[in-house]
Amino acid sequence: MFDGELTVGVQPSTILYGNGDGTVNQASSAVCHQWQGMTHSFRLRQYESVNHGQMINDERVLDDVALIVGATPPVSVLSRRPQQ
Repeated sequence: MFDGELTVGVQPSTILYGNGDGTVNQASSAVCHQWQGMTHSFRLRQYESVNHGQMINDERVLDDVALIVGATPPVSVLSRRPQQ
């Protein structure tokens, strides 16, 4: 958090951490809620107990991505199939 002018190459004197997943602050992610009702289509999901880096391995996240891109069956079903 800067308490003055932003200058390229100058680091903040104090770093304040808030709620979030360790990568994206909750206040920053909350801005997405302001997009609802706009002309562009989007989906906003929050996942309990999943940090930003864990999303690529979380079945709930992967299933939602699969639904968005039209993959059938969902990724979680595919991951439970025995290896050939």
